[in-house]
Amino acid sequence: MRYPTGLTGTRQLIYIKRATNKNVTE
Repeated sequence: MRYPTGLTGTRQLIYIKRATNKNVTE
């Protein structure tokens, strides 16, 4: 199954950003 690069890329970016924020905050 293939997803549009835009959708997957954006989702990954948001996920990575969240993870980074969590690491920085905690």
